[in-house]
Amino acid sequence: MPQHTVSLHSREIGIRLALGASATSVQLKSQLFVISPRDPVTYAITPVGLLAVAMLAVFVPARRATWVDPAIVLRSE
Repeated sequence: MPQHTVSLHSREIGIRLALGASATSVQLKSQLFVISPRDPVTYAITPVGLLAVAMLAVFVPARRATWVDPAIVLRSE
């Protein structure tokens, strides 16, 4: 858990530990709703998804730049 998130939930974590929860049951699992912490499919899909978003973020402006008429750009400078 990021430090900021832990600081926001420190009271809740302290109460859970005081009531007998183990340290491993308090860590990270409450943030994962549908998947397990060691899900291999998630570890495979996440980098592919991030790479796809990064490629799209690079491709769209590059594609838009290729549509510009060079004569208009040179005249504006």
